[in-house]
Amino acid sequence: MAIPFPAMSLPSHSASRAPPIEKRDRFELAASTIPIGDAIIVLRSNGPKATVYGVHGATAVVLLATAALLFT
Repeated sequence: MAIPFPAMSLPSHSASRAPPIEKRDRFELAASTIPIGDAIIVLRSNGPKATVYGVHGATAVVLLATAALLFT
């Protein structure tokens, strides 16, 4: 007896099941606070500034830009 692949049993995610755009833009805006918080943690623990600005800062900027595009 063959064991079915687990992903086959997951429901398909179609565009009709996606949340409305009003919720997605707010979620993206809220999600941008995560890398900002990470950057503050790295700065407070005297971590490398290249990591703060290069990784966490860039991620926050991309998320904020995406949220701005979703708001328009």
